[in-house]
Amino acid sequence: MVAGDWERMPLAEIAGRAKVSRQTLYKEFGSKDGLAEALSAHETQIFMIELATVIEAYPGDPVAGTRAAVEYTLRTGADDPLLKSILSSARGPSDLLPLFTTRAEPLFAAARQLLTSYLTAHWSHLSTRDVALVADSVIRLTVSHLVLPLGPIDRTADDLATLVQRLLPLESLQERS
Repeated sequence: MVAGDWERMPLAEIAGRAKVSRQTLYKEFGSKDGLAEALSAHETQIFMIELATVIEAYPGDPVAGTRAAVEYTLRTGADDPLLKSILSSARGPSDLLPLFTTRAEPLFAAARQLLTSYLTAHWSHLSTRDVALVADSVIRLTVSHLVLPLGPIDRTADDLATLVQRLLPLESLQERS
């Protein structure tokens, strides 16, 4: 598996496993780091499409939608071999860890856009800044729980949904319905 051996695996071996030439990978991605960034971007795009489907299943209940998004993210992350590899390497050197930490802006930006748009659609009377602050906080806390889970996924999802409910005026939403 490439994910588990990423740091030790030369680009030539990755190319062999992908059944392409090393030159093809260099031409397309420039370096092993470029390949990692492209892989991260691709996985982020797929994940955001799936996450949008999850969250959109709750058109009238943004708290439940947020809860479902957090739970989906934590369960998907717990089962993803590449993410497991990245996070387990947090205890040692890793070429991939920055894609989830110090160079994770594309991932955070996509998640922030999705959750902010979803919440704003339900709380359009609130300032975009307030909704974005709550969305950003939920995203960062979700990622924190991916890196260091402190309890069961269900409880974490419940807790973060409660945070959204307390920080954004749900009663205003109910009054508007």
